[in-house]
Amino acid sequence: MLIVFCRYLRMVVWPGDLSVYYTVPLHRYPDLAVIMATLFLAALAWLIVRLYRHNRPLAFWPLFFFIGLLPVSQIVPLVTMMNDRYLYFPMIGAGALVAHGVGVLAKSSRLPAPLAVVLPAVPVLLLALGSVQRVPVWRDAVTLWEDTVRKVPGFYQAWEALGESYQYYNAAPDYEKAKEAFKRALQLCPDNDISRYNLGVAYTEQRDYVSADATFRELLRRSPRNVMGWAAYGELASRQSQYGEAEQRYLKALELQPDAEQVQRKLGNLLVVMNRLDDALSVYLRLDGLQKESDPATAYELARVEALRGDTGGAVAWLERALQRGYADYAGIMNDPELMPVRSDGRFADLVRRYFPGGR
Repeated sequence: MLIVFCRYLRMVVWPGDLSVYYTVPLHRYPDLAVIMATLFLAALAWLIVRLYRHNRPLAFWPLFFFIGLLPVSQIVPLVTMMNDRYLYFPMIGAGALVAHGVGVLAKSSRLPAPLAVVLPAVPVLLLALGSVQRVPVWRDAVTLWEDTVRKVPGFYQAWEALGESYQYYNAAPDYEKAKEAFKRALQLCPDNDISRYNLGVAYTEQRDYVSADATFRELLRRSPRNVMGWAAYGELASRQSQYGEAEQRYLKALELQPDAEQVQRKLGNLLVVMNRLDDALSVYLRLDGLQKESDPATAYELARVEALRGDTGGAVAWLERALQRGYADYAGIMNDPELMPVRSDGRFADLVRRYFPGGR
């Protein structure tokens, strides 16, 4: 942390080479870098003491800066050693010191008035230009994490985040680039379950079912209690019309986490495809209970299942609950083939007129 403190001070002077993640080498003995950092910080502490004796109100601000860093100084161990955002609060102290310096400069009789104005403006202009250069990095998730892996190429979390940005947050998923990023993350950290899971999902979306199967098998061999892995493995079987196998994998996921709402929904959808409507009804009712009877989508799914079961009254009742909860897809309701048996019921027409006046 002695070296990290020096890096923070450099950031205050010039916040260049910023990154989402920073790699900080651990120094386990007092090598040259540690000794130099210690001497520098000791000299700084001596200057603060001198300032305190000369001008106590002004000395408050450098003390404020370092006290503001104490909570993120590994006194209580943190996951990350260094983040530029840790400077947000301490920068109040640095800003006050700079403001005092500008005030002294402006009042100095030794400098021409124009020069006293120009000198503080130069670093402000440079910092503004630095901000302009940095802003495009934050345009979207892809630009942010591409910048990060350039600066910390050996940090597997950065590659994992880059893969997710390609796969989930890009305008159009780029599965090839996502797979490359996930594979790089796994090279750096073979025990990384998240990257292995996302790699399997990417293979599934590309219909490379053989590679997806191998990836999920390896994931579940390493982490047999991985709920997301079992759910994705079930989705893979469902995509291949292996419905019995998909059901077993979803049930395994629910055995590990009975309140997994997404898995309950996937299982309910699967049972509808398998035409096991009574079982699907039970699953959706259980899901509705987990959601404390608040989710409009679940109520709508229950309406569809009841319609398929031939229970028109039950379907209309659940459809009304879905509308009461905020379901607002008029086109979906009017064109859903599962609701075809219900549309001839007068109660259905009354609901549509009540919740969609004007037919939209």
